Amino acid sequence: AFDQYDIMSLKRVLLRQYRPLHQQLFGNHYICATHSLCRHPHRSFLRHCSSSPIQKEIEQIPSGTKGTQEPIPTESTEEYIEEIPEPPESGRRLLRDAIMFGVVGMIAALSWTMWRQRRENYGSNTVTELYSVRAHIQHALATQDMDARIHHLSEAELHCRKALQDVGGGYLATTNTAVAANDSQSQSHSRVDYDPHIIALHIQLGKICYLLHKFQSAVDNYLVVLRALTQEFGYQSVELISPCRQISDCYMNLGQSQMSQLFLERALKVIDDSTKTRPSEHDEYGPICQQMAVLLRKQYKWRESVEYTNKAMKAAKSMLGEHHIQIAHMLLDRACCEMELKQWKTAEKSARNALQIVEFDSEDAMSASQRFLPSDALQSSEPQTLADRVKNKLKESKTPQQLQHEQEMQLLQQQQQLRMNSMVRGVSSVQQMMEMKCSILFVIGQTLIEQERVSDAKMIFNNALLFATKLNDSSKQLLIQDQLTDIENMIKDANPV
Repeated sequence: AFDQYDIMSLKRVLLRQYRPLHQQLFGNHYICATHSLCRHPHRSFLRHCSSSPIQKEIEQIPSGTKGTQEPIPTESTEEYIEEIPEPPESGRRLLRDAIMFGVVGMIAALSWTMWRQRRENYGSNTVTELYSVRAHIQHALATQDMDARIHHLSEAELHCRKALQDVGGGYLATTNTAVAANDSQSQSHSRVDYDPHIIALHIQLGKICYLLHKFQSAVDNYLVVLRALTQEFGYQSVELISPCRQISDCYMNLGQSQMSQLFLERALKVIDDSTKTRPSEHDEYGPICQQMAVLLRKQYKWRESVEYTNKAMKAAKSMLGEHHIQIAHMLLDRACCEMELKQWKTAEKSARNALQIVEFDSEDAMSASQRFLPSDALQSSEPQTLADRVKNKLKESKTPQQLQHEQEMQLLQQQQQLRMNSMVRGVSSVQQMMEMKCSILFVIGQTLIEQERVSDAKMIFNNALLFATKLNDSSKQLLIQDQLTDIENMIKDANPV
């Protein structure tokens, strides 16, 4: 039970610290009664009385005179909620903005991917036309009929021009439009934008026109390719070597030797600038020198042709070896030039070196073919090992059709292996080897006649006649017969009866 003093003390404390709540609970009349009671002096004796536990706890509350805590003002729930600040405008749209940014980024990435694929890849129609071009070129190169080859090459040219129309018509279409509007001089200095798709199609169209002997059309395509590559990579770029060689071939077939030589010299200058120390180590140096030697030989410049042939042989030996068939071709060409220079002994030496290379390659090919021939004599009647017994047992259990099929497959593999072995040394066929031997023997025979070694020349021409007979080449047979007739006349004149 609480006494009256305890109740008054509690009210006084509540009045100090929780005035608003006190007013709501007890009203104004309790506050006034509490103040009047506290001012009565006859209640002072209660201070010496023992205090209750609740009073002790109330007294332990620090007073407001010595470092007391300020009364905590009470606020209603509505006022507290009203004082909470609203979130900023950007915070309210944060999730929405994140989603929008993600969607925009995905759309941009997809658009960039599609644009890159469209730029780096051909369209579906263009790809179909290119597959048709490739198929027709393969059929043209595989067939032996000249009419069928021309038909396939014409179809390849048609499909290639359609592919150029799909990608915008190509550089020649834009060039023709500009020429119709401007003069040729301003058009020659206009810039051609580099597009690898159009460049590749112009190169393919140039090759097809070259195979169709449309050399001027091939030159037109290769010239725009050369201009675009020059503007993109520079005048001294190695990318210009291949177009220069192709343009030179076309001009040489058109009979414009000076233009052909000009582009070959430009290709050699590019190689010299790219490899300043050793130009002969470049892959294209040897073929370009050989091409220059052929061009100079057509211009009857024998001495310059020999010089370029020696350069080409040096580069070819470092890349292909000493016994490659291409070295034999170069030696034969050099022997012909040396004969025109009346260097008979040097020409004979060059021709005999070429014959040694051909003989070496032919013997290697024959040994490779004999290595794959079936030899029944080497097979013993009784198997010597367990593996041989198992193989023979399996053969006995197979039908004749299966055995025939296995033999055909084995023969096909042997032919493929023989072809691979011959390709290593540049040998394409036995017929070409025989033609090469016949030509070399004919050159050797002519050098021997000029050296007045008639008996040796007669023996050489007889051997050449054998190869010409095997080849069924009537023109070579007639030439060799004329040489033999001249030799007989020379022998009769030298030994009159």
